[in-house]
Amino acid sequence: MAATRAAENPEQMSSRLAGQRTRQAASRAVETPEEAKARHDDDSARHVVSRAAESPEQRSSRLAGQRTRQAASRAVETPEEAQARHDDDRARHVVSRAAESPEQRSSRLAGQRTRQAASRAVEAPEEAQARHDDDRARHVASRAAESPKQRSSRLAGQRTRQAASRAVETPEEAQARHDDDRARHVASRAAESPKHRSSRLADQRIRQAASRAVETPEEAKARHDDDRTRHVVSRAAESAEQRSNRLAGQRTRQAASRAIEASEQAQARRDEDRVRHAVSRADESPEKRRSRSEDQRRRQAASRAAQWAFMEGEAFRYDPTKSYDSHAQLCIGRMTDVCAHCKAYKWPGEAPGHDNDDSRDAVEHVENVDHNEKDFGSEPNNRQIVSIVTGGASTSIASMKKVGQLMTANLKKPSSGKVGEQRYFRVPFIRSNDQNRDTHVEQKEKGWWYGHFDGKWIARQMEIHPNQKPVLLVAGVDDINMCDLSLDDTGLASKKGAEILESDFEQEWLKHNGREYLKAHFRHISSKYVVQLLQNYR
Repeated sequence: MAATRAAENPEQMSSRLAGQRTRQAASRAVETPEEAKARHDDDSARHVVSRAAESPEQRSSRLAGQRTRQAASRAVETPEEAQARHDDDRARHVVSRAAESPEQRSSRLAGQRTRQAASRAVEAPEEAQARHDDDRARHVASRAAESPKQRSSRLAGQRTRQAASRAVETPEEAQARHDDDRARHVASRAAESPKHRSSRLADQRIRQAASRAVETPEEAKARHDDDRTRHVVSRAAESAEQRSNRLAGQRTRQAASRAIEASEQAQARRDEDRVRHAVSRADESPEKRRSRSEDQRRRQAASRAAQWAFMEGEAFRYDPTKSYDSHAQLCIGRMTDVCAHCKAYKWPGEAPGHDNDDSRDAVEHVENVDHNEKDFGSEPNNRQIVSIVTGGASTSIASMKKVGQLMTANLKKPSSGKVGEQRYFRVPFIRSNDQNRDTHVEQKEKGWWYGHFDGKWIARQMEIHPNQKPVLLVAGVDDINMCDLSLDDTGLASKKGAEILESDFEQEWLKHNGREYLKAHFRHISSKYVVQLLQNYR
């Protein structure tokens, strides 16, 4: 037979094999299941004996011939025949794998990995790309058809295999795997659409939340330690530009997150921050503490310099239309503290006054006042001035400041001691950073200044700012921030359309809690008319 087949030409060989296939098909079509099973067992036994005796060259030649025959056969099969073949293969694999022992399974998988590695080592880039595309298509089709239970089982098996694989990999293999993952992620994310990115991040958040909900405190601690280690390594290697970009992105994300968080969430976040800071600072060494404090001082200095930049040179170009007291950096507060020695009002934190020649000279000058001028003490505020400046040698600069406050209040009162004419005005103003906008926007951003003059001096003042809290000021309480010009000097009386009715002013004043503001500062109001008005409110 060997001599005959060696002498046959390709046509004879093809004819012989075709006849053999025809006879086999006819024979197998009429055999019983028991006969087919016996035939398969005989084939398996013959194959085992034959393959155990073959040399590496014979094995390689046999497999090459088998691949050639399979390729030729699959090239001419119809889609239905291919589907039937795949179904038969799956059925045989299920039966075969269900019966194999752990040793057989391990041996099979090891052989499969060896064959795959050898095959992929010689495949061209185009072949690898085609293989990857086929794998993706099969995975998509397979996962679209799987049930939730099958999906859960598949992922559990995948996690088990990954854990086993990573437990035995060397540091070099782990590093290579991480590099490959990063390269794939970069390529994948560069090509994804905004919709895909949003979906991916949403899925990632869900998976992370589910994973962290079931992790133990030890696992959470280990995860945090790993995160810190990775962050330290990553930040040590980043350039100045990368650091700036990272911080800018972090600020944007934090601002977006905090803009939508509820009050309870914000409070919980602050509480967690305080706990973490307390734990962190309790563990830090003196060197770390010193370094942290120095970094904090540098950041604060840079931040404060930037916050004050907008006020550079502003003292030389004071603009009364600007609300300087609305800036937290400029607001020094009100004189609410009372000196324990001289009873003068002081700013919170102001240093105690000291005796000096100027204050003693002022006291001596007041003590030597002419008898004809003693009527000065008839007014309540004037009596307070006299009590301050005649208090003896202990009078301080703080006392003289109080004198200045009371004298200013008296100058703004009508000299007759009676309630003067009450006039009310309203004028528009534009914020300084809106000056270059078009007319339509400028109209929308317009604010209003309201003034109530008791005689010739301002008694109450309102500043209604766009998109800001209204500012209410009262003479005797907020003199340092109020208009210090007389009614004639302001020119308001001659400005067309500026004067309004008292009812219009009072309506706006009460609308912005003016009554409560007057009640809170009742003792310091200098206008008798406003005092009477407050009593009428009650």
